[in-house]
Amino acid sequence: MTSPWGTGAEAADRELLDRELLDAGESARIFRELIVPDQLAGTRQEQPVVVFVGGQPGDGKATMTALVAAILRRRSCPVVLNPAAYEPYHPRFYRPIADVAPTPDQGVEADGQRWYAMAEAYVIEQRYDAIVETEFLDVDAFADSGRRFQAAGFQVEVAILAVTEVLSRLGVLERHLRGLEAYGFARLVPPGVHDAGCAGVLRAAELIDAGEWADRVAVLRPDGQLLYGNQRTADGQWQGPVRTAEAITYERDRPWTVVESRNFLETASQTARIGLAAPVQWIRDESVEGGKMVTAMARSRLHPDAVTLHIATAGQQQ
Repeated sequence: MTSPWGTGAEAADRELLDRELLDAGESARIFRELIVPDQLAGTRQEQPVVVFVGGQPGDGKATMTALVAAILRRRSCPVVLNPAAYEPYHPRFYRPIADVAPTPDQGVEADGQRWYAMAEAYVIEQRYDAIVETEFLDVDAFADSGRRFQAAGFQVEVAILAVTEVLSRLGVLERHLRGLEAYGFARLVPPGVHDAGCAGVLRAAELIDAGEWADRVAVLRPDGQLLYGNQRTADGQWQGPVRTAEAITYERDRPWTVVESRNFLETASQTARIGLAAPVQWIRDESVEGGKMVTAMARSRLHPDAVTLHIATAGQQQ
């Protein structure tokens, strides 16, 4: 029989990952005794709602999740599902800052995904309102998750953040450096993973528009401003024109205003100062290299008036 994990190098990689995973019994114990009471306390609903909050890494999903949670709390106690939120329960998660940059622990990430699958099944069984944060790294898995919630009688809604690549790359860098500054550890999303999520956003939009499992979809800016929305009618058809992917592309490609350009420049400067103040060389290097990359990517988008204002006030920001 052919292995579902492939052969050769793929099978070897899978075998190595299996050895890095927690024992199934220990994984189940951590989920039952720690994750469920900490993360999965909800209220049962006759007509539960699940809202997928999605976008590439670094796009500001946490703010959108907070907005959605505030709305759902008017009717229930919603739970938030996110594999990254479960990784801190892993015995190998916390590692102090060293003289060299840490490498990702695939076992920790895989166990986080395993706990997410348990959490999803638990929430569906308990019929809790839920918010699912997704980075669209596997859009087929995202769609499958939506179908499972729909099959269980949930109303399925999707909120997609439309954010240009340069802003989310800056968001990744800022989140990482602020985490290192505050806690001494933080997850840095590799560029390839970020780019996969960026492409996955549009693919997810296409699956939503073409599928029959989402009841409502919205495209938003990170501050909650609605750019596009659509919902199903009683006969299961989309009420308005099907333009989810088009709305995302338009928002990503449009010119920046003076205010948006200034916000980018100020955030980039603040992030650079955090990195350069770090006591470890690899963090300083990461800050400089990351800052140069995002600034170069943003150059064609920056409003010239914002650049002039930023230069004029640079000395006051020190």
